[in-house]
Amino acid sequence: MNFFSQRIALFQSLSPEQSDWLEARTVQKTLTDKSILYQPGDVADEVFFLLSGRVKTEVFHDEGKAFIRRMVLKGEPFGEHALFGENIRPEYACPIITPVKMLVFRANDLAFLFRENFDFREAWLHAISRQITRAEQRILAFSAQQARHRIVDFLKELVQTQGQRIGYEWLVRHNLTQEEIGSYTGTGRQAVTEIFGRFKQENVIHYSRGKILIRDLSKLTYD
Repeated sequence: MNFFSQRIALFQSLSPEQSDWLEARTVQKTLTDKSILYQPGDVADEVFFLLSGRVKTEVFHDEGKAFIRRMVLKGEPFGEHALFGENIRPEYACPIITPVKMLVFRANDLAFLFRENFDFREAWLHAISRQITRAEQRILAFSAQQARHRIVDFLKELVQTQGQRIGYEWLVRHNLTQEEIGSYTGTGRQAVTEIFGRFKQENVIHYSRGKILIRDLSKLTYD
């Protein structure tokens, strides 16, 4: 059974011969700790596809403060800079939720198939474009929204992408610290602590390290 044609929609435009060729040149890797996958200055010659777990990409400002660019979800590629002529990594990538299972491709192999198969190239560009759009919408909202608004949107995004429904409640396993949530939302750890505390007092959410239980989604409002 060919791994790509049978299990991953992003690869279904490949012919059987192309699938076999790529599968023979691809490495499947499992990470059980949260060590750095790559960092700024590393050579960018590989592209990754997340099979399970969760990965974050981030950069650091001059003053040493982290900014999370993206949370990579199951079924999404990352490290795609190697496909667009960038030879050096501009960011960090490390697991949030382990174990992380991923496919590791050589960028040159994907570039070869892009030239050979238009539909395959378009599927990848569309997937990467969706991720960029999601990140841009979040960044644009920073200037227009108050801290509570951003955190509400963050919680709703978690429910939409990762939530597990339990009766009328939603459970999200995210493994982010409050400092990381503050970085992702552009609000800061103190604002996250205060707003989460307010929601908990109002019985809207219950949270512990790595988990958030949203007790009533309809009460998760901007006011």
